Formats: sequence, structure tokens, C-alpha cells
Amino acid sequence: MKYAVTLLCVLGFWAGPAMAGGILPYSAGQFAALKRDPGEVVVDVHATWCSTCTAQQAALKTLLDSDRHRKVTVLVVDFDAQKDVMSKFNVSQRGTLIVFKRGVEKARSTGMTAAGPIGSLLDTGL
Repeated sequence: MKYAVTLLCVLGFWAGPAMAGGILPYSAGQFAALKRDPGEVVVDVHATWCSTCTAQQAALKTLLDSDRHRKVTVLVVDFDAQKDVMSKFNVSQRGTLIVFKRGVEKARSTGMTAAGPIGSLLDTGL
């Protein structure tokens, strides 16, 4: 039984990056793993108190439910707590979305809240 649990844990870790999609908290390890994956990654600089950020997340959730964008992974950076990450990505404002494909930045936008334009932004990484 012990070996079966270990095997399942190893397989779950190994398959993790290939099973991209959804909205997750940002971590350097997750970003590094997803850079090797052929899927698209969006870094979302978010503040819980920001109405623009809330509207962006609602649009992103709608878009991620669509067939076209269901494999997109959104990594949420906490604007108030992860200043080091914001510096790494050269971001100074909340409500910033950065689209990556295999670790290469394809596009970025700040303050965009409508699903149509955000969908077009996501399309740059497909």
C-alpha cells in the first residue's frame, strides 16, 4: 500500500504541469514548471480590494470555461504581498495581465476588464 501511495504521488507531481488550466496562486515553482509546458500561462497581478481586479477575474473565469481557453493557466500574484514577484515581471500596477507561451512574454495589459478584449489578449499566447 505504501508503494501505491508513493507511486500515485509521483505520478500526480509528474502529470501536474501537463494538466494545465485554471486559476492558481502564483509560485516560482509553478511558473517554472508551466514554462516547460506547451500551454499558455497568464500572470495576473491582483489585489483583493481592487474592483478592476475583481472584474478581470470574473472575465477570466468566464473565458477559462470556454473550449478555446480552457487550457490556459492563470497564476495570481498578490499585489500587496508579492512585491518581489512584481519586480521580477517589471509590474508596478494592480490589474496587470501578462501572457506567456513557453516562458516567453507575448503580451501584457493593465486595467482591461471586458471579456472580449481579455479574450483577444489571451489569444496572443495560443
